[in-house]
Amino acid sequence: MIAKASQMIATSPGIGSTSTNRCGQITIDNATVHAYGEGGGNVIEYPAIGTGIANSGSYGTTLPTVLIRNNSEIHAHRGGNSADYIGYPFVLDSSTGAASAINPGAGGSITGSTVYCYTGSGNTVDKTVIYDASGEGKEQ
Repeated sequence: MIAKASQMIATSPGIGSTSTNRCGQITIDNATVHAYGEGGGNVIEYPAIGTGIANSGSYGTTLPTVLIRNNSEIHAHRGGNSADYIGYPFVLDSSTGAASAINPGAGGSITGSTVYCYTGSGNTVDKTVIYDASGEGKEQ
């Protein structure tokens, strides 16, 4: 599956919600996913999977619950150097919670799967994290 962000009405991650809207739970089970968040020139950046920002500048403070499991392969292309790969967006001069992290939200987990982390739309891997069956992630 390929999921790309849209800048039509409110900018968003490749998979997730915009602004203060909530999308609930995102489950990826035994799948290969390429998710692309948008970048706004180091001013506003969006995760591959997570929450976005409205045109007004408001952003979601509640992450969706992300469950990734059963040999899934996630290619998470964040939209800039400061957004999370999975989790929060980044807004210059705002504290959105982004920490260049993989954050599946409260109650979320990643088990038995691999997350490939990229900055931007290119194919240069920033890091690869392999999660075992218990959810312990090991960066390669």
